[in-house]
Amino acid sequence: MSKFTFDDKLTHPGPTQKEVSKTLGQLKTSSTCILHTYQALALWRGKRPSEHKRGFYGVPYASLKLLEIENKIINDDPYADALYLMIENRITSAQEHNNQQNEQLHFQVVNKLNDSFSFSKSISINPISIELNFKCPLAYKLVHLITIIDQYVRTLITLKHIGEMSSKECSAKAEKAANSYRSIIALVQRFDYTKTITRWDVVKKTSLADELKNQFEWINLTDDMLKRINRATTAPEPTVDTIKIPPAIPSEILPPVPQKQP
Repeated sequence: MSKFTFDDKLTHPGPTQKEVSKTLGQLKTSSTCILHTYQALALWRGKRPSEHKRGFYGVPYASLKLLEIENKIINDDPYADALYLMIENRITSAQEHNNQQNEQLHFQVVNKLNDSFSFSKSISINPISIELNFKCPLAYKLVHLITIIDQYVRTLITLKHIGEMSSKECSAKAEKAANSYRSIIALVQRFDYTKTITRWDVVKKTSLADELKNQFEWINLTDDMLKRINRATTAPEPTVDTIKIPPAIPSEILPPVPQKQP
């Protein structure tokens, strides 16, 4: 650890950029999540597809696919940018909805019971603690959603335990909460292609833009998105504005240069 005394502040005009890079280490952020329910852990892990059922990505693999989408955004892919906004909005909406459901349910039951009866929310005797280390900020929002679902399911299980909810209703509500995560992951799974498209392609209506327009008709590509006005708060910035600086056109699709007659 580098030392910098008070006297140094009086006599030294301040460290240069080069000195700072030598004295300061790289910032590191540690974060963990704790899961109590099987339902939340199943969402974290994901599920492999079977012969009769579709699978879904768990958070670790979903974070890698989100990183691929981020790389497309950096290369000025408007569909990736629009999808990222869709995912961010859906996560925020699912977080708010599940939180609201949890609070309403707890409030209704507490008001129903008298003062002589109290209960605490169910907890696991051996909860799972998971260290988080993602390069994609949207992956952390997915984890936050799963922890909210975990809290909600714990409330459901508690109410079933004290006789205020049937097993059938408990399972149905827990499944509905889990579906809020799986529906978001379905967007990530659906967006899978290797071609490179930019805002320039869309504005100029190239053949690639026409091809992908049909493939991604489920993505709402607005004028604001093309103008970079309405974007996800966690989305990375494109490294180049292809509208102002068009990408290089491959030589094989350029018209032939006329030869001079001798």
